Amino acid sequence: MIGLPLEEAIKKYEAPDPLAPGNFEWLERDKNGVPGDLAVLPSGYFAIYERSYALMGWEQYMTEIAGQPELVYSLMEKVTDYRIKAAKVKAELGYKFAHHGDDLGTQMCGFFSPKMFKEMILPHYKRLFAEYKKYGQYIIMHSCGYMMNY
Repeated sequence: MIGLPLEEAIKKYEAPDPLAPGNFEWLERDKNGVPGDLAVLPSGYFAIYERSYALMGWEQYMTEIAGQPELVYSLMEKVTDYRIKAAKVKAELGYKFAHHGDDLGTQMCGFFSPKMFKEMILPHYKRLFAEYKKYGQYIIMHSCGYMMNY
């Protein structure tokens, strides 16, 4: 997003097409790849929050989530839309588990106040997790850091 004003960069940003040919070949190949009572879990690391700050840069993300939250929120909506499309593909392939990973905290506390988490981050999780639930998937959520204050 370097080179454009933030609002313009976010407006122009388009997530990659998760339905591009070949994008999920490895999921198709691996879904039945373990014998017995084991399950293949498609990775969901670097999800909504982490992907958004990676696109903006950590410092700008943390500054703008407080200063221009509507811009950050709109970027996170686009990232969530991508994740929802990918979730549908995984469910249609027969995966029973959904994996989601966003590191939300430090060793001492979360990165966000509880209020900011509930307003800025949680709505995107709820939207994505509703998609997982629609397909009857179990959700495995990974997060490094202390999250008890959320």
